[in-house]
Amino acid sequence: MSRKEASFSQLYDYISNGQSKGDEKYNQYYNTFSFDRNGVINEFNTNSSLLNKRKNGNYLYHEIISLKSSESLSKDRQKEILNDVVEKYIQERSNNCLVFGGLHDEKEHNLHYHLMISANEINKNSRYRLNKKQFSDIKKSIENYVIERYPELNQEKLINAENNKYSEKQNETEYKKRTGKKTKRENVKERLRTAFNKIKSKNEFDTELEYEGLKYYIRGDNIGFIDLSDGKKYRLKTLELNDEFNSLKNKLENKKPEKDFDNAQSDYTPYKETIKIKIKNNKKTEKYKESISKVKKTTKGHSM
Repeated sequence: MSRKEASFSQLYDYISNGQSKGDEKYNQYYNTFSFDRNGVINEFNTNSSLLNKRKNGNYLYHEIISLKSSESLSKDRQKEILNDVVEKYIQERSNNCLVFGGLHDEKEHNLHYHLMISANEINKNSRYRLNKKQFSDIKKSIENYVIERYPELNQEKLINAENNKYSEKQNETEYKKRTGKKTKRENVKERLRTAFNKIKSKNEFDTELEYEGLKYYIRGDNIGFIDLSDGKKYRLKTLELNDEFNSLKNKLENKKPEKDFDNAQSDYTPYKETIKIKIKNNKKTEKYKESISKVKKTTKGHSM
């Protein structure tokens, strides 16, 4: 969580005031000379004053590291482990920045650290920035560190999980909270509902989807839709539209098919055959009339 203002004192107090008695011994002071409130805040302010002035530029980051509580370990042991994990994280995430951190254990289901990290490295005037991939790699590395070094915690693989739905969902939630806008998943879901409501026949299925910028696909047992604007795929199950899709499918399958050109041709066939027969019979009648006419001419003037 980035901050556009140098609100170091406010965040320092939030971290300190939220601690349980005795937990200040787990405080993290990284690259600071001071270990008291005024000294730490002064160092952060002095370092931030070196930053190049920029509109909407970050002054600090507020980050949280948490561990799921373990029933097999004592609280003190878990706090020691989390303290080590946080130090490892700081080394990889912001080794040359100023960092102050404090442990909170007010929640029953987890222990967590709040970190205040300077936007610039020590004595630098430019902002220290990690791109999405770098930040993601660090989080994955720390999760692996926890799982391998502290198996007794029985921590789940979340960030490194295959098809990382947890991380993706978390990012979408944070985006919505930050911007107030719909997530891409919600946008696709809304466009699909619009298409489903418009589709009246099987012939309209692909057309209405394409109109909404979507395309239908099947892969094995999975049904999904592609957002044509960026090529991203969304499974029907993850969009939670199974019931609506099945309702549409049943409606289209039970609907009496409209007459198309091929059906019209087949319905027309018996009528064409009738016409041919009539024409053929007419020709026979004409020939018969011609024959009778010839007979009459040859017998004209003779008595019977």
